[in-house]
Amino acid sequence: MDSISLGLVIASTYNVVLHTFDMIASSCLIHMPLSSHSVPLATHTHIAIGRVNGNHFVQIFLYHHYPVPTIII
Repeated sequence: MDSISLGLVIASTYNVVLHTFDMIASSCLIHMPLSSHSVPLATHTHIAIGRVNGNHFVQIFLYHHYPVPTIII
């Protein structure tokens, strides 16, 4: 999986905001779905994954008030 090209596909398929962290390239990307229905702010779903050791991805559990602004989708 390449997080840059497939992040948009994952976000659109599952209607989630996807945060990808890359330890190798020192980057952080936010992928949003291309189209979605209106969802209340309290029920937004965010998923965070990180790439470690080449092409291995792990799920990252972020703290409740992590320093990424809320995105209205």
